[in-house]
Amino acid sequence: MKEWSINIYKNFDDGLESIYKSIEKKCDNYYIFQCYDWLYHWQKTIGCKFFYNPLIISVSHRETVIAIFP
Repeated sequence: MKEWSINIYKNFDDGLESIYKSIEKKCDNYYIFQCYDWLYHWQKTIGCKFFYNPLIISVSHRETVIAIFP
């Protein structure tokens, strides 16, 4: 088992949503701009209109996601 791993997501899929939602449940404080639903809808409405492609990075330690960078 790797101690650390990095995953790169180039689209919003069920796997990314699951990771995001599990992190959101554990956080006490986060801004609306950090939540999956806001980012997903921004991408579907504004991002696609201007041909922006998402790039979201997750960092895991011992198979537990500890950070997400949109």
